Amino acid sequence: MAFGNRNSTMDWQSWWESSELVVICHTELLYILEEKALFVNCLRAADFGGLYVLQAFGYSMPFSVTVETADSRCGQDDCVPWCGSVAPIHYPVCVVCSMEAFSILECWLSLGPYCVVAVESVGRQIPMAFLERIKDDFTKKYSGGKAATAVANSLNREFGPKLKEQMQYCVDHPEEINKLAKVKAQVSEVKGHSIPMKAETRGIIRLKCSVKNYDWGKIGKESSVARLYGKNSGEETHDDKPYAEFWVGTHDSGPSYTVAVGHKENGILRSGNGALKKENDDNHCNRYSLVRLKDWIEQNPRVLGDQVWEKWGSNLPFLFKVLSVAKALSIQAHPDRDLAAVLHEQYPDMYKDGNHKPEMALALTDFVALCGFISLEELKDVVQNVPEIVEVVGGAHTAQVFHIDEEDREDKAKEVLQSIFTELMSASKVTISQVISKMIARLNAKSEVRELTDKEKLVLQLEKQYPADVGIIAAFLFNYVTLNPGEAIYIAANEPHAYIFGECIECMATSDNVVRAGLTPKYRDVRTLCSMLTFKQGLPEILPGVALNPYTVKYLPPFDEFEVDRCILPQGTSTVFPAVPGPSIFLVLMGEGTMCTVSSKELVGQGDVLFTPANTEITVATTLGLHLYRAGVNSRFFEE
Repeated sequence: MAFGNRNSTMDWQSWWESSELVVICHTELLYILEEKALFVNCLRAADFGGLYVLQAFGYSMPFSVTVETADSRCGQDDCVPWCGSVAPIHYPVCVVCSMEAFSILECWLSLGPYCVVAVESVGRQIPMAFLERIKDDFTKKYSGGKAATAVANSLNREFGPKLKEQMQYCVDHPEEINKLAKVKAQVSEVKGHSIPMKAETRGIIRLKCSVKNYDWGKIGKESSVARLYGKNSGEETHDDKPYAEFWVGTHDSGPSYTVAVGHKENGILRSGNGALKKENDDNHCNRYSLVRLKDWIEQNPRVLGDQVWEKWGSNLPFLFKVLSVAKALSIQAHPDRDLAAVLHEQYPDMYKDGNHKPEMALALTDFVALCGFISLEELKDVVQNVPEIVEVVGGAHTAQVFHIDEEDREDKAKEVLQSIFTELMSASKVTISQVISKMIARLNAKSEVRELTDKEKLVLQLEKQYPADVGIIAAFLFNYVTLNPGEAIYIAANEPHAYIFGECIECMATSDNVVRAGLTPKYRDVRTLCSMLTFKQGLPEILPGVALNPYTVKYLPPFDEFEVDRCILPQGTSTVFPAVPGPSIFLVLMGEGTMCTVSSKELVGQGDVLFTPANTEITVATTLGLHLYRAGVNSRFFEE
């Protein structure tokens, strides 16, 4: 926030780019600043429960428009560089700045703001002692929501003297500032090298997210992904186009963007119930600018919390998705960290990053998947009843299934299974095509005399989706898993799986690495897949979730990077998501309601996606009903 003299010859852009300052202001003034776009892309706000701290540095801003203040003490030459119409300031404002900035602001000081200057021995560093003292004073007097409803002039009258008192204390005690380690951390953060301490940004950040139109996605309005994306982005969706995945996170393959919006409705700051308006739209009440979430977090690393930053740096550790599956995804697995690093280095165009990708799927509808290898007993049954596998692999390999002793059962079973699976997946296309024709004819004939099994029906379905594909036969080797809405499965690295049909919430470590070998027109890396799998046998664990309260269920997979909460609020109810040490992302699947922090409130509806920093308590309420999903870092990680 820049203040100066209209007749000054100061180059405002140069001053802005070379100086650092902090503005402490009341909530309503924050709204004005946002509406006037004064701090777009160059603010970080720490919620003080009604006060906000805006830190600006290193950005050039247009100062061609100047407007006189309405204060009677304002002389002809005193003005506020602004980006819009007259906006009188009747709010308590405190500026914390360097000595250099102070010399420029000095001409404005008589108009009401209070200034704390970093002493020469501290240089341009920001006196954190002052901020902490102000926060304590303000919390004592205006906690419990009092600040949000206080009249601006009353705040100026009642709290203004406190600002001045604490300003004087810091001026008289520069040694206290010098001793604080936080000062050094704050300056380092401004330069992009800080260790995060406590989130210094306003509590709820809206996100615009990405969509994937993979061929296996549901078409048009049948797809929940299409509905969510249309609401979230304001973009038109098409009835003849597949909408497969809705991505929320920082991965470069499908980045999300923070939405800086200037729009207030009934005193509530919002971006419009999911549907964003662009600046060139006819309705100019909703204007937004976009910054990549990844870039925004790098500029504001404190939003992640100490422990998350220390382990994963400035990268959001989880990727949050919604999937709408109309036909089977590929038979695939995701590499562990060591293999991912090697694959990314050797084939960066194919394997996009060096991270592992454990994941969890939480069913929104009835959901079908192939997941993990069948047990030894089931494998024996397949060898006896699916002659096409014996024909492709050969009797020498399949016969070993019946010669596994109890003493070496686990190791030998793994060795035999790996041999059978590798031989099958490596067979020639001609052989596979011929054998599949025989198998389909055999199953069609059997269907006339008996009810086919679920696995046999699936094989017929897969043949129509992916004719002559080796994955059709391989399906017999995997567990056939069905999930009811609200049930989840988790999949570790190096475990085979293929989602077949339905819609789900999916959460995973931030990665896009996929090794495929069947049921896909994409590249198949059969050798890598067959060598990386654990060949662990048996059914996957189905997670029913753990009830946190009457409305919220938590799903905790055995991975540090993520967990998911499912919150179904009936009409006229509310619930609280307690503050946690890491960041959270909320996705509104359907319904509408409000999300509140101590001093901010957002209207939310279908398609809205919201980022909340570490240590932020969220209250969610609805009058009509609301279905909400939250992704965050696994709670067990913070207990270690």
